Amino acid sequence: QNVHVDAVRDDLDTLVLDRGYWGFDFMENILDKKYHIDYVLIAKKSFTFVKEDLRYLIDQRKVSFQARQLLNPTTKEWEEVQIAYVKDICHGHYISKKNTHRGKVNVVVMKKMEGKKEVEVFYVTNKQNVKKNPLKIVQLYAARWTIENQGIRTLSQQWLIRILAGRTLNAVTARICLILKLYNAIKIMEMKHGEKWQENREVIKAWGERSFIGGQGIIVFTEEYFGVFTAR
Repeated sequence: QNVHVDAVRDDLDTLVLDRGYWGFDFMENILDKKYHIDYVLIAKKSFTFVKEDLRYLIDQRKVSFQARQLLNPTTKEWEEVQIAYVKDICHGHYISKKNTHRGKVNVVVMKKMEGKKEVEVFYVTNKQNVKKNPLKIVQLYAARWTIENQGIRTLSQQWLIRILAGRTLNAVTARICLILKLYNAIKIMEMKHGEKWQENREVIKAWGERSFIGGQGIIVFTEEYFGVFTAR
């Protein structure tokens, strides 16, 4: 049987990595060179050279900042931030005294006020066409909030994706796939048919909103069909 699977780069444009750092070799050789995928992540402890070089450039006023408005996903209010783009900053760490340099990365710097304190955030990326709109990098990373705080929490608490009907791979896969399909379908309804969706939402609540499948907790499937059943 011939099965066609799309290349990763055809389905994934930009990979936004969380605080964890998978290593420059992975980002450069696997993501960039092998799969041609752009990445965005925050410069944490492993980016000592990047932070030191940027600190020098900023203090010497060799970095040009632009004033921009950024929507705060928590407060839903617009905040004024200062954005700058710096290309080809040397990245490395102390592997040995003779081998510290690993490569070059592009960095977007964001400065904003939190109370009376100015905060700086450094975003590392391999994206090239960023100079005209560096705010896009900040917005890409901020989109994590929607996935992590809203999407995962909703699926875990409201859709009960972590409560599985069985331990076999088929049972786990069936439940997760069905819930994701239902979740996406309802999100599409919410976006495209706002008023009708509100009417349907009341009906769904009457069924039992926590599962959205009307109390059906077990999914059984064969090669071509699947069905949902109660535990009885």
